[in-house]
Amino acid sequence: MKAAPFILTLAFLATGVLALPAQASVQARAGLEQGLNLGLGMTGAGLNVSAGPVTLGGSVTSASVYYGSVGTALTPSAHLVYTVRDTGAIAFGLVGAYTAVQTYGPPKLDGTASEPLVIPVGEAGLALSYRYDFPHFFGRALPITFSPTVTFMADDKGMVKFGPHTSLEVSARFTPEAELTLGGGTIIGVRFRL
Repeated sequence: MKAAPFILTLAFLATGVLALPAQASVQARAGLEQGLNLGLGMTGAGLNVSAGPVTLGGSVTSASVYYGSVGTALTPSAHLVYTVRDTGAIAFGLVGAYTAVQTYGPPKLDGTASEPLVIPVGEAGLALSYRYDFPHFFGRALPITFSPTVTFMADDKGMVKFGPHTSLEVSARFTPEAELTLGGGTIIGVRFRL
């Protein structure tokens, strides 16, 4: 039955685009499947190209869904992940990223809020993926991947803190071409292998 994976894929797409905020689907991750991967979510979209141990990707996200603000700027980012080791069950990689972080300046003289400012930020960090086949999910194995990514950046005062690419993703691959991704809290998304 070839229609079932297609219908399931459309259901996941609808979930990722129409349901809750999704940033997990655009996360930089070690051990990503080879080729072109598209992540979609309510707060953004991401595209990754993986060849051998190198993954090059980018995303565009917006916080407007979280805060209900219509004028929230889009936040572009780019990342490079070098997978140092991938055993099939565990993958470990190094992450370099460049993100445009949105912030606000001081209030205007008349007391109104200033327009959002976008400041470029460089990041460096680590990405880990742990894959496990959940054995008896409706009569078949269900691949589950747990992927924490930690990046660090220096702020304008020279203080080192967590970067915008720091995130946690748990994904379930229901078809060979699509996986449902869950991040922290209520974050949900979908990633397709093209």
